[in-house]
Parts: sequence; C-alpha cells; structure tokens
Amino acid sequence: MDFMTVLGLIVGFSAVYYTLHVGGIVALLYDPVAATLVFGGTLGATMVTYPWRILRRAPKAYLFTLFPPRRLAPAHYITLLVDLSEKSKKGGIDSIQDEILKIQDPFLVDGLQMVKTLKKRLFFLNVAIIKSPQFSKAWLVMLRSLVCWEH
Repeated sequence: MDFMTVLGLIVGFSAVYYTLHVGGIVALLYDPVAATLVFGGTLGATMVTYPWRILRRAPKAYLFTLFPPRRLAPAHYITLLVDLSEKSKKGGIDSIQDEILKIQDPFLVDGLQMVKTLKKRLFFLNVAIIKSPQFSKAWLVMLRSLVCWEH
C-alpha cells in the first residue's frame, strides 16, 4: 500500500476522532444498532444496484486498490510514446500496430487503439466534409488541429 494512503487514512480518522472526542459524542460511534443500520443498508443498496457478476469482483478490486501493481517509470512511457509517434509520423498510423501488440500495459494499449480508431474516423469525416457542398474551411482546420494529418 502507498505510504501516503496510509498516512491520509491515519490523519483523516484522527481528525474525525479528535473532533468527536472534544465534542463529547464519541460514544455515538460505538452504537451497534446504528452500525447495523448504516452498514447493512449500504450493503443492501449495493446488492440491489449491482448484479452478482460485478459484486463478486469487489474483493479483488479492493485488494487491487490497497496493493496496486508496480508500474514502470514515467521516463519509460515517455520514451515509448515518443518512439511510437515518430514511427507513426513516418509510416502512418497503421505502422505502429505491431508495436502496440508488444506493449504489456493494457491501459496504454487501449488508449493507443482509441487514437488509431479516432484518426481513421476523422480521416473519413474529412473526406466527407470536403466532398459536401456545405464545405467549411474552418471545420477542416479545426479537425486537422485535433489529429496530425498525413498528406
């Protein structure tokens, strides 16, 4: 678990406890009937809201939050993105497909696939706008500014 998460939890709970202790209402926190109402109601509302296939993944997601996997250094990601953008600029967006398949980070792979799909869709939208009689140069400039166009 991250040190700042632990520290944040300690500071947060300490602040709440101190405030309740100074106010003289700490005993209200230890009422089992109230705890049953709060936690039971929360659990019931959660069970009504989400199907079992989602709820059964909750413990794993909780552990993932407490103990996240190690990530590579930001410099690695920066170097990778720069290399991919240079290769894409030279050989087109489809030239990085093999490189995308080698990447181990699923979040980065999904993001790069979305960029690839967006670029193709904007290219076809660009062709449709140019061929339309209501063609507006301002629209084309705006679309080209969103994505690096290949000519």
